[in-house]
Amino acid sequence: PPPLPLALRDRLERLRLSEGLAYRGLVFHFVQDPDGGDRLPRLKKAAPPRVRELRPVDPELVAVRPPRGRSSELLLAGELLDAPHGTRVVLADAPFGSSGRKVRVRPVVGLSEVPARSAPVLRAPVLLPSSARFALLAGDPARATVGFLETLDRGTVGGVHRLRLELDRFEGEARTLEQRLRARLRNTRGLRGLALSLGERPRSIDLFRSARAFAAALPKLLRAALLERVLAVAYGPDDPAVDWASTAIRPRANETLRAHAKLLARLATARAVEAAAPLPHGVDARYELPPAQDCAGRLSLCEGRLVHAALVVAPPR
Repeated sequence: PPPLPLALRDRLERLRLSEGLAYRGLVFHFVQDPDGGDRLPRLKKAAPPRVRELRPVDPELVAVRPPRGRSSELLLAGELLDAPHGTRVVLADAPFGSSGRKVRVRPVVGLSEVPARSAPVLRAPVLLPSSARFALLAGDPARATVGFLETLDRGTVGGVHRLRLELDRFEGEARTLEQRLRARLRNTRGLRGLALSLGERPRSIDLFRSARAFAAALPKLLRAALLERVLAVAYGPDDPAVDWASTAIRPRANETLRAHAKLLARLATARAVEAAAPLPHGVDARYELPPAQDCAGRLSLCEGRLVHAALVVAPPR
């Protein structure tokens, strides 16, 4: 299979990672293009896309439009959608404009179990945690949703109800965290993405073509990180290495930086693949990392330019 276009490979190889910023068990590294001159645009309130069921209801297809007041949106593979007949997971990156589009999805639970509802589950956009995203990018969407539900069901309140409770619990924290990080980054040029670690474990890297595209995705990436922290087994509130009471954002030593740099370099090894379903408008090529047990990666391109790249590390065994 053909490799990535040479210009894109060169651009990926020029990317650099910032020093880590640690926050309550999470470590953030921001990815920067040293040749980029753009900055993050002004902060906008995070809002999920508007989702409509088809008639008749199709478990694997919904209609979406951007949030009110916006002319375009980029759904990411692994993003959760708040549909009237049940929460769905987006299967592939899907850009769309103000007129909306139909998007291929997978239900989190069977639709026969979920009557039409009026109370939303999602108040803001969010991705699946990395363990479920790994399964999705590795080509097993069924395992992604089943594993996600199994993790949610470990508490006293399980399933989608617990998801709503957890997201509501940290929504204020997510908004504040985004504001504080953006304040640190307001003079930084060429921002292209985020690398996330949970404790000392790298979890994911997400890249975008511009600072504007990255800024639009940042709210969902941060909420996915907070959800991962809540649901993680290895890094619970009793972990003595984490000061859970402190909300300080502190520089972090470079252990996770070196690990993420090695992962970032692997994205340039992706090869073209034939998509199982037609690619959405705005994506004309898909590339994936060679199959591996330790991570899975996917890049969506349009006319040779990056739309979104995701690399997700396999969950600890």
